[in-house]
Amino acid sequence: MYSRSKLEKQYYSIYTESKKNLKNPDETKRLISSHKLARSILSRYSKEQNAGSLLPGVKQFVNFSLDDDDEENASITSSLRLLGFESASIDSIRNLRTNSYLKSIEYESVDSILLKMQPIQESSEEKKEENEEDQTSLTEALSEEKKSVKKFSCKNFCKKKLSFKKIRNYINLLKPIDLQSRYYLSWLCLVSIAYIYNLISISMRYAFEYDKGYGPEFSNEPDVLEQKEYSINETLSQNNTKFSIENFFKMEKKNLWFIGDYISDIIYLIDILLVQTRIKFIKEGLWVQDIKSTSKQYFKSKKFMLDICSIIPFDIIQIFIGVYPLIRVNRCIKLNSLWDFFDRWDRSVQSYAFIVRLIRLFVYLQIVIHLYACTYFKISLWETRHYAINNEWVYNFKDSHIHNYVYSYLFGLKTASTIGNNPQPVTKIEYLFTAIAYVVALFLFALIVGQIRSIIGSLSTKQDAFLIVLDSTFRYIKSLNLPKDLMKKVVLWFDYWAQQQDEIPFEAISFLPINVQTDLAIEVYFELLSKIKLFQECEKNLLYALVLKLKPVTFMPGDFICRKGDVGREMFIVDKGIIEVVVDGKAVAQMKEGSYFGEISLLSMGDGGNRRTANVVSKGFSNLLVLKKHDLDETVKSYPDMQQVLRRAAE
Repeated sequence: MYSRSKLEKQYYSIYTESKKNLKNPDETKRLISSHKLARSILSRYSKEQNAGSLLPGVKQFVNFSLDDDDEENASITSSLRLLGFESASIDSIRNLRTNSYLKSIEYESVDSILLKMQPIQESSEEKKEENEEDQTSLTEALSEEKKSVKKFSCKNFCKKKLSFKKIRNYINLLKPIDLQSRYYLSWLCLVSIAYIYNLISISMRYAFEYDKGYGPEFSNEPDVLEQKEYSINETLSQNNTKFSIENFFKMEKKNLWFIGDYISDIIYLIDILLVQTRIKFIKEGLWVQDIKSTSKQYFKSKKFMLDICSIIPFDIIQIFIGVYPLIRVNRCIKLNSLWDFFDRWDRSVQSYAFIVRLIRLFVYLQIVIHLYACTYFKISLWETRHYAINNEWVYNFKDSHIHNYVYSYLFGLKTASTIGNNPQPVTKIEYLFTAIAYVVALFLFALIVGQIRSIIGSLSTKQDAFLIVLDSTFRYIKSLNLPKDLMKKVVLWFDYWAQQQDEIPFEAISFLPINVQTDLAIEVYFELLSKIKLFQECEKNLLYALVLKLKPVTFMPGDFICRKGDVGREMFIVDKGIIEVVVDGKAVAQMKEGSYFGEISLLSMGDGGNRRTANVVSKGFSNLLVLKKHDLDETVKSYPDMQQVLRRAAE
């Protein structure tokens, strides 16, 4: 027996009922043919959810009963019923094929079923015409099916494209880049590494001819001069192979230099296409963050022209002439990225800027020494190869590649630092190289000394300024013949000041715009001011204005901040230290960080103010914030409603 699933059983019951209602044997044969087709589909795709779409058409066929009174239209109705069943079968095939397309299932098997299970051809001409019409309708349905599958595939592709757009937005590829961000600084570091690689690798491969074989072979085989030709064509011909594109790329896979070249080129391209085109800029005082505008700004700049020149793929020429490292020399044009990286790194780490400057100086020095080494080795190789010169100045070429570079590097170090005893030049080109190298070394040495002096000077700037003030103050005090106790107090104050050098006073930000000063003051003092009971019901705008009126004051141990009976014209807020309230020579209370006193004096009427009721003394070194009465009065004039609020709070 044919094993039927639940879906097949439902269909089979409908099919048997339909077969009983058909009186015409031709229609019965066509029903059997369609039944075989449907059963084949159900047996193949019984597990597919879309196979159930065949049932509605079959049910429609069953429910479409014949009218006994209208026998003339019986054949027409029966044909319509049969066509409805066949169309339902075709619809089910379309749905099944669409579902199969989603799961990457081939449709050849389904098409073969359609070809094998065609309706049975009748002998009569009328039936043949009907079958031909049915066949054409079937082919049209299949063509429509293919179109629908194509449309569905296009929709599916659009969905994939939209999903990629979501991913692209998620990783912020289209987000404008801030020049001060860590992301941009990290990217500049990567571009600088790629630039340094290109600069070092191109010069090293050209001078030491590492591309004569298959990469940087640091072997111990002596006598470089035994190999007369160094082109890649000669190397390949020795292996009895013709130079072709396939051989070229096979060689690249074995060459570590080419891997580094491609990686650096990719970094250059990403920098041009995805990074530099999204850097926001200021125009008419406003930040321009639109990607079209930032791209136009970059494309119009000289930096874009230099970047384009640095990425021109002259490497393609190597396919025809062989490996020649100097073809990539245009990669060294992107020097501005290295400068930009060190400048922005210097500004981003202000506390340790001297470390960045030392690293920058070291990198520049290593680049110069490396270029000296490569030039020296190339001159020695050229003189030996073409003129058979073998004097003391020329390198002897009897060591490994590593030793060749180390010796040349030592020669360049001695030349750049103008120390050591290098061999005397003999030929004209040796004299020319030595003269140019020493001139460059003089400027380099002066630059190094100046940079080191600047770095050391920046470390001792605060200390030098402090010592200048200290010396001038002590000279002035000695000229006044002041008592020793007062002299000790001055010395104590300078000791405390020396310990607080890392703290930035509020006056140090006075050169900033007023809005920036307000933001800094609010960030530091707003929470402290808002805790005072007197100002708890005041508007934030009033508190923002009062924050700028606060003045920092420092008191030494034993200093009287205010005395009993003094007229109070200011209030104090304890920022650091311990304050004691003294009555009759005894400390009755202590105030610490966040405490305040004297607020009633701010709201006293008249010029007489309010009298202090106790002595307030600084127990140690204390930093206080002072708010003057006239500053408060001047500020409150702009907020008339707040005057009543302050008076109620004072009562």
